[in-house]
Amino acid sequence: RCHTLGTMSEITAAPALDHAEFELLGERLVILADLALWWPDRRTLVITDTHFGKTAAFRSHGVGVPETTTMHDLARLTRLIEFTKATRLLHLGDLVHSAEGCTEAVMDQLAGWRHEHDSLEILLVEGNHDRRAGDLPRCLAIERLQSLNEGSFRFVHDPTQPEDSGRCLVGGHIHPAVRMHAGKRSERLKCFLASQSRVLLPAFGSFTGAMTVKPTTNDRVFVAHGNEICEVGVPSPCIDTEARSDRSK
Repeated sequence: RCHTLGTMSEITAAPALDHAEFELLGERLVILADLALWWPDRRTLVITDTHFGKTAAFRSHGVGVPETTTMHDLARLTRLIEFTKATRLLHLGDLVHSAEGCTEAVMDQLAGWRHEHDSLEILLVEGNHDRRAGDLPRCLAIERLQSLNEGSFRFVHDPTQPEDSGRCLVGGHIHPAVRMHAGKRSERLKCFLASQSRVLLPAFGSFTGAMTVKPTTNDRVFVAHGNEICEVGVPSPCIDTEARSDRSK
């Protein structure tokens, strides 16, 4: 079921954000169409896989890709923070893409954004790209973690790896998407998967690939497209059942 989150009076320029609200293990969670998870009781906004600096890394190898994705994604993140009034940002890994992508220009953009949100607590659950990229500038004031246990959840980068934590795993890493069919037409769309044991978030970054996943009957599937979010029942004739990777990381 789709919902529309009414525009708050102080956010006059932005249209309403579509959202899907559900309860998991006694916790109220809200999926936002712009590829984020909102945990209202903890005033925490959760995202994953921004891969900042990926375009810079590609350009360093002579690949002609746009340079504006970092600023675009930071603007999206600002809108989400203003809309939710989050006091904490929890990033579930792959904040940056690579060491060579952490150029002076990219780091200046991140530092400028951080200065505008200096009261925001930022936690980073390290991803594989973060570990390879090395240390971040101290001015970003980001606390790095291997994982985070809070409430009924264990926040990790890769929730597909089995763990015996007794908590629901929440993470990203694989950039999930489903292929939707409508007659002879099909389109692959980023999605969230949620079950009692795992919540899988799509990549927040604009310049990221995706992997087509195969939901199970235990999963709730929330498909994001533009400013809209919709839940799709499983099994469904409109979802491709063949899992395959089209991801480029």
